[in-house]
Order: sequence, then structure tokens, then C-alpha cells
Amino acid sequence: MANFFIYWIVVLFADLTTILYQIVRRRPLSNAQSISLVVLTAAAALRMLYWLLLYPAYFTPFRHLPTPPKRRLLTGNENGFYRERKWDVARRWYTTIPNDGLIRYYSALSHEILLVTSPQGLSEVMVQNVHDFDQTPLATLQAERLTGRGIQFLRGQEHKTQRKYLMPIFTPAHIKTLVPIFWNKATELVEGLEQEIHKSPTDHFVHLTNWSVRVALDVIGVAAMDCDYGALKNPDSEYKDLIHLYRRVMANAPPTSFRILGLLADYVNPKLLYYIPESRNMVLKDSFMNLRMHARNTIQAIKNGSGIAKGKDDRKDVISVALRNGQIASDTLEDHVMTFHAAGHITTSITMDWTMYELGQRPELQQQLRAEIRSRLPGGMTEDINNTDIESLPLLNAVCSETLRFYPALPFTTRVAVNDTFILGTPVPKGTTVAWCADAVNRDKALWGPDGDVWNHERWLGPGRTTTGGAKNNFSFLTFAAGPKNCIGQAWARAELACLIAAMVGRFEIRLANPESASHVDPVTALMSKEGVYVSLKTIRGW
Repeated sequence: MANFFIYWIVVLFADLTTILYQIVRRRPLSNAQSISLVVLTAAAALRMLYWLLLYPAYFTPFRHLPTPPKRRLLTGNENGFYRERKWDVARRWYTTIPNDGLIRYYSALSHEILLVTSPQGLSEVMVQNVHDFDQTPLATLQAERLTGRGIQFLRGQEHKTQRKYLMPIFTPAHIKTLVPIFWNKATELVEGLEQEIHKSPTDHFVHLTNWSVRVALDVIGVAAMDCDYGALKNPDSEYKDLIHLYRRVMANAPPTSFRILGLLADYVNPKLLYYIPESRNMVLKDSFMNLRMHARNTIQAIKNGSGIAKGKDDRKDVISVALRNGQIASDTLEDHVMTFHAAGHITTSITMDWTMYELGQRPELQQQLRAEIRSRLPGGMTEDINNTDIESLPLLNAVCSETLRFYPALPFTTRVAVNDTFILGTPVPKGTTVAWCADAVNRDKALWGPDGDVWNHERWLGPGRTTTGGAKNNFSFLTFAAGPKNCIGQAWARAELACLIAAMVGRFEIRLANPESASHVDPVTALMSKEGVYVSLKTIRGW
């Protein structure tokens, strides 16, 4: 369909240019020109009629699949343009539309999407037939304009090769060596927060989101790039611009005009959208250039300051590992650095915020958790923490696991079939858009029990529940996706989050200051608080 509209626009533009020239020169239109204009208009009208009216009702190969009621021509089955978050809509359909694992629905401008709902269907998409599905063209283009083509956007053998090269820094053995780094930065976070609350009046509220972003950026800098950005100790350092850039391109919802333009990606080549003189395009272009320049400078600094060239460097940060094997091109390495920067600090910040959001409303749970932390880590912030210490805190890990389940940073995912394939026995033609909703699956009562849609850390406590939460299968928890293309850094994320939460709860009594507004989330890609999380902190002595 996109190719048709490209050809149509080219021919129409040529025709209109000629017609305009004729009008300016006050020459009458020829019969051929008049006929051409009529034919082009009719062709576009018929094409739109087919896709908006006839295809969904009579020609789709998925007519047998259940579909939501009340499909509108412009907004599909959704209630307007971006009025609701996609994951909220999907979760509603999960619970109200009887299905056998697939739901057919239409987004704006009658774009057909298959929503996969059953564990078996998810297994086929993520594991058995994983190479039949890829990122959508629009998502790929957005990534190229935001963080470069990181590992999650690579396909086939290229994905396998790059993942193999990067795996050394994400193995369990290596994660254990990083826990002291995580704890050191958690200590800096606590010290910085204490300084802030001591300088301020007793009713001062801390914008925790500001701190969570900075500590997550520092962690990814030291642990993944061997570079301490110092964002915690000096919020006005040069790296505040790096934080601002990532927040600008990832955290803030784009204007409605830009999102509506994005709907045209189903009808024209998505690359054409970025030539439209819209302010969002200018922001993206400027931000991307600055982010890539920072990645390039970071790589060069490590090259200049290490023994890699002589083969003597044994560091396991992302860049050093990549430079040693020599199999990753410079541009690809820059993409990896940009991706790890974004994924490593934005998602960690999001999860830390939601953990504080839940704990800040549960003082009794805080007391229990603080007692566990202080009894198992009696040395407090000065103690040398290792991975075994963190893993020995069942209540802490239960709290972290439940937040990861209840608040998946990426709650809704789309893919496109790059080959003719099958899902649950249903033929899926090449070009079909397929989606799954981590937010819905992670809260599905059929998988998690009657309290699946409630934040309840206790589901992770008890024999056999530490890693499963009592869920019935491996596709009940999709925060990190599943299969060979799952999140490469999930063990890292869990260990880092546990250290940060242990330090915060071990030292402070936390009270949520904005319980109502903190839960407001923009209808964008990430499950991020629009306002951020504000807390009141009280230092609890003795640790």
C-alpha cells in the first residue's frame, strides 16, 4: 500500500506541476491532463475505499478472528486519536473479548493488527518463529532517529553475531562483579539526597525522578562504559545535557500533530515523514546528532586511554569488549552505546520510580523491608556488598520483581511479519502487523490468579515462587520479552534495581507526596510518570 501511494504522489505531483504551469501561462488544460487528474483522484479514492471499507469487512484473511465492536473509519476500534494508552485498550480487550489466542483489531485509518493473547501464541512469535517477525518500518526509523540501530533492531545472523560479542558483559558471573559498582552509586545517591533534605525545610518534597535518572546514568556510565559521568555529585555537569537529550527524545510525548502524521506511515514510506518541516523533526535531528557525537567521543576516549591496541586490556565494559574482538564496525558500536545509554538509564529510572511509588504508600511494608535489609547488611552503606548479599534478601527481591511485573517499562510491542508464517494455525501473510501487550499479560488473572491486576509482592515469597511469582508458564512475565531476542540486560537491571532500593529503604522512611498525579502517564511508548515521583524523606539513623 505504501508503494502505491509513493507512485501516486509522484505522478500527481508531476501532473499538478504541469497543470499549474498551464494556469500561470493562461493556457487551457488538454483533455489528457484533465483525464489524468480525474484518473489519479479516482484511483486514490478507490484505494482508500478498499482499505477503509471493503478489506476489513470482506477481504481480510482474518475474518474468522474475534474483533472489537464499533470500528470507525478514521480511528478504527480505538476511541479517538491517542485518547487512550494502547496498553490500556489492549488490556480491556484481553478481558472482554472471548478469543483463542488472537484478536483482530484496527487502529487509526483501518490499519489491521493481530493482538496475540495466549502463552502458546506468544511462544510461537517470540521463540519458535521468532525470525519471521521484525520491528515495524516506523519503529526502525524512529530508532535510527533516536538511538541508532541497536541490537534489538538487528536481524538473523547479524543479531546472533552482535549478541554473541556483547554477551560477556551480561553473563551472571560478570554481573556479580558489577554489584559493588551498583552499591557504590547507591551510596552516592543516598548521600546526595541527605544533603538535599538537610538544606531544605521540613516540608520539602524531593523530585525523585530527577535523582533516579542521574543515578541510573552514572551506573551505566561506570559499569558499561568505564566512564563516571558524575551526574549525582554534580547535576550541572556537562552530562546534564545528555540527560536532557534522552528525556527530550524518549520521555516526552510528541505533539499530536506529529503523532497524527505518523499514522500516514501505513500509506507512504515512513522516511518521507521526517522531511516534513515540523518542529518535532528539528528536535529529533538535533538531539540525534548530539547523542551520536557523545557516543563517538566516549568510544575514542576509551581507545586513547586503554591498552586495547596492544592487546593488554581485560576490561569488560561494552566498548572495551567490542573493541577487543574487532568485529563490530564503528557506526554499529556507536549504535550500541546510544542504545545502552537509553535503555540502561531510562528504563531503570522508570522502574525505580514505580517502586518508590508503591513503597511510599505502604509504611508497614517499608518497615519490614528495612528490617530485612539492616539485619542482612548490618554494615550499612559502608559495607562491601556482593551479589550473594543481594540475593539473600527475599523480601527485597519480591518487591523488585513485583514492580517489574506490574509496571513493564515497555508495555506494548508491535512487530511485522517479514515472511509468510503461522500463529496458532492461522496463516499470517508477510506484511501483517502483530502485537502483544506486556501490561495485559503481566496482569492476566488467568495466569497470575484473582489478584493479578493488583500490586502484591507476596506472590514472590514462598517455596517455588522466588523466580516465577506463582505464574503458570514462562510467557506470563513479558517485561523483558522472551526467547532469543529477549532483553540482553535483564540480570543487570534486576541487580542494579535491588541495590538502589536496598540503599533507599535502608536509610530513609519514604512517603509519597503526589499519589494522584504521579500515576498519570502519557500515551507514549514507555510506562513513565508524566509529572514524575515526588517523595518526602526522613533519615532513619542506626544504619
